[in-house]
Amino acid sequence: MNNAAHNTADNPADDPAGTGPRTSRATGPGTSRPHAAATDATDGPIGPNGTATVRLGFLWRGAGWALGTLTGLLLAIVLAESGTVDRLGVPPSLLLVTVAALAVALAAPRTFRLRADEQGLTLTRILLSRRYRWQDVTGLEMDFGEDSESAAPRLALRLRLATTRRTGCGPALGTLPTTCDRRPRGTEPPELADLFTLLDRHGVRLDAPHYAALVLSAHGRPPLGRH
Repeated sequence: MNNAAHNTADNPADDPAGTGPRTSRATGPGTSRPHAAATDATDGPIGPNGTATVRLGFLWRGAGWALGTLTGLLLAIVLAESGTVDRLGVPPSLLLVTVAALAVALAAPRTFRLRADEQGLTLTRILLSRRYRWQDVTGLEMDFGEDSESAAPRLALRLRLATTRRTGCGPALGTLPTTCDRRPRGTEPPELADLFTLLDRHGVRLDAPHYAALVLSAHGRPPLGRH
């Protein structure tokens, strides 16, 4: 074997066209595909064991405003009941409530994230974390429907779990707008591509691979099955 071919096989990064020898192994929900260290739009490098964090705030913007509104209402009640409104006056009290509500509304979505490692996934929502083993994650449900209020087309993402035998449904990852023909709108953030890449790397089946492929292509990511 000549040295050029040997070096290409040992270092896939030197062979971007993928012409060198390749090895593969079977993968499943509990098995990570071998891959070189890379950097995505996540919290840091994706190591050989697939450790990475994907921010899900873009799927929960509505939740942020709902929580902010609730915070503002609760704070207004506390200020009124404690007599703070009488001491400070109405304008300063309204300003305090508004600032608190906006702070929560903007910060809450940033607490939604999905963390992956060799053993499984950790889903964090509003600072509450839940752990799922890879062998229990059977797929990503991608439900195309309509928003209950605006009737606009939307895509709901939810994990499928082997541990919920009656329905197979796991925790909701969030929702995002889509087109009437079930295609991306072209405004999807790179975090969505990160999510599809992370799950595909660990052999998790996606319900709508055609949609995921369009998102990955738009962000210059490798197609499904190549991570």
